[in-house]
Amino acid sequence: DQLIGKHVSAVNGIMTDIMTIHDQEKVPAGAEAATWEMTLAVVDLVRDDLHDMAPPEAKTGDTKSAAPAATTASSAPKEAKK
Repeated sequence: DQLIGKHVSAVNGIMTDIMTIHDQEKVPAGAEAATWEMTLAVVDLVRDDLHDMAPPEAKTGDTKSAAPAATTASSAPKEAKK
């Protein structure tokens, strides 16, 4: 209780404030729960974490170290006949 008592009290106070705000806000039943703005906000929050997990070539933008694409005769541009 001595170690985390103050923290628990602070969190309980925050939860009380959140519940007060929640009770005061009336959201229409037809409102969208998650909008693109919310999605983009979440992506912004985790972007740095995702960047840290990326392979080294993605972090540096070095596309030469990635596996080269195979070129086949059918995928090569065809020369127009004259």
